[in-house]
Amino acid sequence: MTRFSVRPATPDDAAQIIEVERSCFHDAWSAAGIHKILGDEKSLVYVAEEGKQIVGYAAAWTISDEGEITRVAVLEAQRGRGLGRALLQHTQNECVRRGATLIFLEVRESNVAARTLYARCGWIEVGRRKRYYQDGEDALVLRLASHPER
Repeated sequence: MTRFSVRPATPDDAAQIIEVERSCFHDAWSAAGIHKILGDEKSLVYVAEEGKQIVGYAAAWTISDEGEITRVAVLEAQRGRGLGRALLQHTQNECVRRGATLIFLEVRESNVAARTLYARCGWIEVGRRKRYYQDGEDALVLRLASHPER
């Protein structure tokens, strides 16, 4: 089995990130939105890469002492190999490195696989956003319970 690596995304990765985004989310971000986060100094984006193929990515932002993980996406055929955990941990660590003392994320209530991963990585539910998604589903608001190792 080929090993994957996690690295910071570059603008040259946009096309592959867009492909991952569209395959993972029915309410996918636009290509313009992906390009915007890749060029925003408050945003951070990591990709999981196998060879030259991007198989997952994570996005977040930090402002002052707060961070929010906005996306963790792994191609369906690549799930179950630890890519989501690696992307999440890299992103958490970078938020902390940038000074975040509180880190949040939102997850669909029905996304049991993601909720299980987040719980295993120390995330706790702290709220709910009613009818948050376009289809009317609630989002659960999670907070990282303790800082990841730096």
